Amino acid sequence: AQAQVLTEHADVNLVLAQRFLSDANNFVLPARLINCQLANADTLFNGGDMLALIHGSPVNIFGNFSSSLMRTADLQALLPVLTEAGTGFQALLDFALFICLMRRGNLVMLRSVMSVERLAPERLSKQPDMLKAASQELKWLQEMLVARGSEDAPATGWVRSIALSRIVRDQPHKWEELA
Repeated sequence: AQAQVLTEHADVNLVLAQRFLSDANNFVLPARLINCQLANADTLFNGGDMLALIHGSPVNIFGNFSSSLMRTADLQALLPVLTEAGTGFQALLDFALFICLMRRGNLVMLRSVMSVERLAPERLSKQPDMLKAASQELKWLQEMLVARGSEDAPATGWVRSIALSRIVRDQPHKWEELA
């Protein structure tokens, strides 16, 4: 499903699937901000609008590498810059990459659940070195969002979107506004 979206939609740079969160005992947790469902269908979102939405409060609502698919050429161009020795991302690499991809194009979120993320207390993201790195990297992400350079969303907090089923091939998108 994710590969088909990339194949059929040249303006899409990032395809995400829903993910469940579980605790250390594999009990599926209720939905939270970090894995919320933004639409009731497989949906294309305007990348610039999504960046504007998270600009004031950069929280990764998009997921992680396990729930995403992107083009190899984009990875080859972006990863060396984002992971440069001494000044690169570690703790927030997935979020930084997603931001870069949305600066280049649009995002599709699929309703299908394709991964489960275990939120165990001892997970890598909760290790002291990663927490320290995340603090600095969050500042870099804020700088990236300020420099995003895309057109403004229709209104603060609004995101243009269209259900994949409503897209007409080779026609401009008839955006709907999601508040």
